[in-house]
Amino acid sequence: MRILIADDNDRVRSGIRGILSDEHDLEICGEAIDAKQVLNQTRELLPDLILLDVHMPDSDGFQVTRQLRLEFPKTKVFIMSHDDAAMVSPGALVSRGVASSEPVQAKVSRE
Repeated sequence: MRILIADDNDRVRSGIRGILSDEHDLEICGEAIDAKQVLNQTRELLPDLILLDVHMPDSDGFQVTRQLRLEFPKTKVFIMSHDDAAMVSPGALVSRGVASSEPVQAKVSRE
């Protein structure tokens, strides 16, 4: 699986790259630091999955995801947040079919 990491924080991108580097079936095909780069890199590299920060410097992850859904309906998008809890719209994560537009609070346990 080809993965594009999209986060404006160098340490976050580096950490994700480090975590995924041992997975032989995963390839980090590119990195982006803002919405423009996400769209350009996706057009150029055609990743299977985009790990996308919800807070981008020039846009938010939901706006970028809506554009990605229009141009690349088969590409999976996983929206990330550095906060302890994030509001995630299920519709932003669905690549096909109908989804609820109600936000879902997602919490990640650090245990």
